[in-house]
Amino acid sequence: LEDHPSGTHVIFVPSRDLAHQTADCLKTMGLNVDIVGDKQKLSKHGRIFVCIFHSASLLTSNTFRIKIVDEAHHVYGESIQRATTIRSSRSALTADFSATFP
Repeated sequence: LEDHPSGTHVIFVPSRDLAHQTADCLKTMGLNVDIVGDKQKLSKHGRIFVCIFHSASLLTSNTFRIKIVDEAHHVYGESIQRATTIRSSRSALTADFSATFP
């Protein structure tokens, strides 16, 4: 994120709790973070989004520099439409993180 300060970045997470935990961690590094999917309005000037899986459709018009899918193994348990939305989100770099892949 430091190497691409002008880019827009997203981290997809499966739950509200994990979204807040991730955002809080990033904020301790001095980063401004918007949570998508917890009844918060999207910031027009947001650069870093933490998005709960079920709200991925709110970001379909965005193109990201970096896309991270945390707990990526949970994407397979999502609806086909939601999983497709997360997987097809446009980004220059993508990383999936999981401790347990199927």
